[in-house]
Amino acid sequence: MLLAMADDVRVILIKLADRLHNLSTMQTMRADKRRRIAQETLESYAPIAHRLGLDYIYRQLQDLCFEQIHPWRAKILKEALKGNRQLKRELFGKTLTSIRDAFELAKIPVEVTGREKNLSSIYYKMQSKKLSLSNVLDVYGFRVIVDTRSNCYVCLGILHAMFNPVP
Repeated sequence: MLLAMADDVRVILIKLADRLHNLSTMQTMRADKRRRIAQETLESYAPIAHRLGLDYIYRQLQDLCFEQIHPWRAKILKEALKGNRQLKRELFGKTLTSIRDAFELAKIPVEVTGREKNLSSIYYKMQSKKLSLSNVLDVYGFRVIVDTRSNCYVCLGILHAMFNPVP
């Protein structure tokens, strides 16, 4: 794949799109074959998507693979997250607005985006840190993009004043 990418990156984009489609339509395959394909995707395709900056595709590949490798865990986690999603969405919206307002008040040109973290990243965090879902506090992630290094540090200071930093 790396040799193909050296010639034309479009080949890799097509391979990634094909794998994404295959993962989303393989319900009729045997479970062992689905797990093997999902594992191969996590080891090869997902890292390439991540390195190419295709974050949306990367997260979709991760979640589809997670659902194939751990179907029951994915189902339970999905249901648990659905339970208090409305309350968290309201908190998410208020947090995003307050961050944007703080940067606007400081007159710093900034782009702020946020997203709900994907199932697989939440699950693997729970596994690695031995946490229950109720102890996973960062279900949402925010990204702040600025134009200069000095603005980056000013924004970090503003965020630290708004929220307690976690070392």
